[in-house]
Amino acid sequence: MLATIHRPLINIVWFKRDLRLRDHEPLMLAQRAGLPTTLVVFEPSVMTAPQYDERHWRFVQQSLVDMNRQLQPFSASVAVFQEEVIQVLEASLAQFEVRTIFSYRETGLKITYDRDKAVANFCAANQIKWQECECNAVQRGLRSRKRWREHWYEFMAAPQHRVDWAKWRAAPLADIPSLRVLESLALPPNPNFQPGGETYGPQLFQSFLNDRIRHYAKSISKPQESRRGCSRLSPYSLGAT
Repeated sequence: MLATIHRPLINIVWFKRDLRLRDHEPLMLAQRAGLPTTLVVFEPSVMTAPQYDERHWRFVQQSLVDMNRQLQPFSASVAVFQEEVIQVLEASLAQFEVRTIFSYRETGLKITYDRDKAVANFCAANQIKWQECECNAVQRGLRSRKRWREHWYEFMAAPQHRVDWAKWRAAPLADIPSLRVLESLALPPNPNFQPGGETYGPQLFQSFLNDRIRHYAKSISKPQESRRGCSRLSPYSLGAT
């Protein structure tokens, strides 16, 4: 009789546009569930979509470098793959038993919406629970906007989601040899653009409060003048917007 092969159990945190470590519900839920591993997938189909530019991927690269720098003291890191996400999940299932995928529910392009539907079908076919968390009070697929205002205020008033990184214990998903691990996009920094990385968010917020906020009300609806009046904070909460 053949011995039963027991695959290690893991839970996956799938980063999309939410490249941050603070106030991150999927990370918090994954830690509570135990055996978490974190990953980012550079999908060729998305990278070549006409809606994206090199500046987006430079910001993503810098955000990942910043995240992994913050994680170093805890012997943790984000695994980065250059594959379609279904390929990553298939390879993961060959080596691990994936119980739950935690992620934010992405809103944006049709290409990522179709990708998410494919992932949902894959999870259903393989008995994987996919828990999508609401991001920035945006609700996808609403048939009615009743209570939209109330829901927005409830979401914004909710407490932050915190991870105890001193107790973080991760599974080594990056060790799957069939997956292409992306070490770096090797995109040089551009001094004409603000740098990626969650660490820079508070600095931009402070400069907004100290200076740009004076121009906000009169310039935010004017494309040229809003460069001096906007907060510039959304990329640090959403990733490369």
